[in-house]
Amino acid sequence: MHFILREYNKVIGKLSNEIGSHSLYSSTLCRVEAQTHLFRSIYLKDQSNRIRKNNISNILYNLVNIGVGVLFKPIRDLILIIISRKKIKHIDSKLLFITYGDKRSYTPNNSWREEIFRGLKVGSNKHILVLPIGKRIDDIIETIYFCNKCNESQRISNMYNLLQIQDIFKSILKATKSFVYCFLILKVKRKINVEEKNIKNELINSVFRDFLSGKMYTNALYLSALSKILKGKVDCIIFPWESTCWERLLLNKLNSIRNNKTITIGYQHTGFSHGLLQHFPTYYDQNLSINPKYILTAGKIQENRLNKIDGLSKINIET
Repeated sequence: MHFILREYNKVIGKLSNEIGSHSLYSSTLCRVEAQTHLFRSIYLKDQSNRIRKNNISNILYNLVNIGVGVLFKPIRDLILIIISRKKIKHIDSKLLFITYGDKRSYTPNNSWREEIFRGLKVGSNKHILVLPIGKRIDDIIETIYFCNKCNESQRISNMYNLLQIQDIFKSILKATKSFVYCFLILKVKRKINVEEKNIKNELINSVFRDFLSGKMYTNALYLSALSKILKGKVDCIIFPWESTCWERLLLNKLNSIRNNKTITIGYQHTGFSHGLLQHFPTYYDQNLSINPKYILTAGKIQENRLNKIDGLSKINIET
């Protein structure tokens, strides 16, 4: 890892640890660079995803062009909760697999084809929880409908089955509270230096964008749904490990429960690079209890890479 990128990762990891669990709602503070492009915008002068600086006209620009997300996403989720007819309060299963779902999982014979956990078949001791993804709302609706009607529908649920309308309002409030908390902590800092460059303004602007775009709200909604898993009897949770915000939030909450006996396994299902910086948690991130108990890797090369990451030093990593 380039020394500036390593220092950037360390500095923001330390800030996240200082802010605490509120930081886990922010793609910026979790360093999900594929969403924020913050490092590129600061050091490689990539301005394609920048937020305009703070004067009155630009604040209005930001609210109109970026703030559409924080207005539209709750409306989208209201529709998805309403159409997701099968409502469940919790999940009871020996093994719970959390996965992403889209058109790749549909089959002509109306069966679910698992893309991440290839070959996985649901059964009496296995349940699949699908996080529907798609570029358009109709893609997500199609996945919800397929989950509800597929041959395995008794053992397959989607995230919206766990949600009630009031969860939307709770998530809006939680995201707002976390944004304000993060903003105030960052604002009182005189400087936030990476090497000799002060990135304070860029960091604050990027967290502001996380909030306006609805990313912080969406992560709060994910946590609302996933928290209901904890009300049931699940012995083991297996999920695709990418160390994104929703994973960190779920694990932070799960690991904070006293005498928790649920085993958590992150499946590192694909390759990764420094461009996906959230895969490289720091020692400071580890203090926020964001890691599973085990990480299963896609091979020895990836296992060796993961074993060298500071923020994974306490995790059992196996091929």
